[in-house]
Amino acid sequence: MDKNNHPTKKCVEEEKSFLSRLIDCQYISKFEEFYEENNNFVLIMEFIEGKGLINLFRNKYVFSTEELVVLFRRILEALYFCHENKIIHRDLKPQNIIVDMKDMKPKIIDFGLSLFLNVGMENEQFKRCGTMGYMAP
Repeated sequence: MDKNNHPTKKCVEEEKSFLSRLIDCQYISKFEEFYEENNNFVLIMEFIEGKGLINLFRNKYVFSTEELVVLFRRILEALYFCHENKIIHRDLKPQNIIVDMKDMKPKIIDFGLSLFLNVGMENEQFKRCGTMGYMAP
């Protein structure tokens, strides 16, 4: 297979493209570098000091009302930023949100299933994808 047309490379390059357009949002993980080595495609992201939101839920972390309001307002701000840039995440779930506990700063990660919102691509945009249990009905 021609490595320039390799499906994994295409997926990684698309994720890089999404993240490059979202660089100005402080609540979205930052792309650092992309490289290929021995037919493996690597996307290097910023290091995020924090805990996965899913782990906080599993460990029964008790959020104050103020913390929850701040956290979810920031998550919604990040989603709004994505949508303003014509990007839909399509796999938003607690596993894809890392929270810096010092200041309740979330970072949305894993844009691997994301898609550019384009007129005329309705069939692709509404194709069922994501993680069962988190997908819209």
